Amino acid sequence: MNQSYNKIIYFFIIFLCTSGYAGRIDLGERINLPQIGMSFEFFEDMKDSPAAIPDIYKTKKSGRNVYKSLGIWKYKQFAGRWSNEFSVITAAVMHTPLPANDSLLTVDKAKRRYNKRSSTVNWKESSVKKWLNLYFGLKKIKKLIEFDITKTDLGVLYYSEDKSFRYFTGVIKERSRLKRNVALCFKTVKDISKKKAAKYVFDSMNSIRYIKIESDNAANIVFFNKEARLGFKKDSSLKKILIISNIRNFENWKLIVSEDYYILTDCKLDRKEKNFLLNVAETLEKSKIIYEKFYEEQRSCRDKFTVRIFKSRDGYSRYLGKDMEWSGGVWIASKRELVLTKSDYTRSEKERFMRVLRHEGFHQYIYYALGELRSAAWFNEGNAVFFENCELFGSKIYIKPSKNKLEYFKKHLLEDSNLADKISVLLKKNYQEFYSRKHFRRDYSLAWALVYFLNTENRFIRNRFHRNYSGILPLYYKMLWDTRNSKTATNKAWKGVNFKYFSEAMAFYFRTQVSRNETNIQQVIQHN
Repeated sequence: MNQSYNKIIYFFIIFLCTSGYAGRIDLGERINLPQIGMSFEFFEDMKDSPAAIPDIYKTKKSGRNVYKSLGIWKYKQFAGRWSNEFSVITAAVMHTPLPANDSLLTVDKAKRRYNKRSSTVNWKESSVKKWLNLYFGLKKIKKLIEFDITKTDLGVLYYSEDKSFRYFTGVIKERSRLKRNVALCFKTVKDISKKKAAKYVFDSMNSIRYIKIESDNAANIVFFNKEARLGFKKDSSLKKILIISNIRNFENWKLIVSEDYYILTDCKLDRKEKNFLLNVAETLEKSKIIYEKFYEEQRSCRDKFTVRIFKSRDGYSRYLGKDMEWSGGVWIASKRELVLTKSDYTRSEKERFMRVLRHEGFHQYIYYALGELRSAAWFNEGNAVFFENCELFGSKIYIKPSKNKLEYFKKHLLEDSNLADKISVLLKKNYQEFYSRKHFRRDYSLAWALVYFLNTENRFIRNRFHRNYSGILPLYYKMLWDTRNSKTATNKAWKGVNFKYFSEAMAFYFRTQVSRNETNIQQVIQHN
């Protein structure tokens, strides 16, 4: 195909774009993809959006952790995703044949599959369409045009649509350097006319420049200390490989490495934000020491814990989706990832962020500490709120009550004549019942009050009521590990407890011993 023919196609597309346009679309700043050695001008105001790390599943019989081969196949070829208010652009390298089936892979097999060198694929028209269908979920794919991108490389533009979006997918067929295919899927809303969108997709593909291929992103890694640097070098886990790949094509993303945590973030590393991120790493490490003091690991985690921090609410929402955009942080067990959105630098916002960090950090810790067993809702959420307000200074753990939960408990539950029944009901609730909007605030406040009382009740309470409840939480933790069943563990831990007497003791404790002053430190526990 010669250059004159290419120009004819180009002017033909421009001619088609002169009518039917609603909405605005323009090319924006150039975006580099160092992992694949390419650079493009995408649309205006595009924000990067890393791919979600592949989900981990558990087999029913053996309980082993496995990946789906299709998830590894997609992630291995992922090169980047960017979006604005009307479009999403996803880049992928077509270097791996379609999987024969969506089989299950152990962690070791998934690692070998991911590290395996890409094979040469004979990309016929039918195999390209099958790849686009499987990778992007495109249906009824139509080939629009072929055109020369460079003197040696060919571009092919495909089109498909559904009820809400149009999909223009450009495939760049390299015939000179690496002899591979690169796919760019432009997903646009239907407010943008088909003809206008096609013109700018064509312009974007023709903006290609070849840049130096970078095998890693070492310049964007910050180490918390020397031990973290040494540990990073020794780490050969699949998790590390997936994390490095996750940020490789995004200039704004960095990796903070501490002794126990990988912290991914798109925050700028200026002085203020670097200090903030290092403070996050320090808080995580100290919080882990506190968690261990109360609940020693039953099974050590071989991998580092992963935390992702977005600088903006918008990026956080795009990553998690609409179902979770209301939250400020969330532990995603299937991805083994704690995700948060950064606060501003006011004192109150930083304190809120750190509370969320310690809260979700407990969910992450207890998941690994129990060998990925799921604990009961009352135990998991009650402890998470409890640890929001625990801090380590030197060898001492300082514990404060939760201001909001304490206020709610004293206002709505403290003098409730049915408190004993409410405690009994709470202990039996599953997660769906616990998170129900009907009793959401009550259940969180009561779960926190239970854990706070059980962890901090003093000798005065024991002498007055002649009962000792301090062994309930450790017993539950042990029984959960022994029985592998949260319901059975709850029954064993609370066996023989008279809830009427228990609620009276707890109410008296909060009425007389727990201050309303949020800065009043209630307990100081020596940490050895």
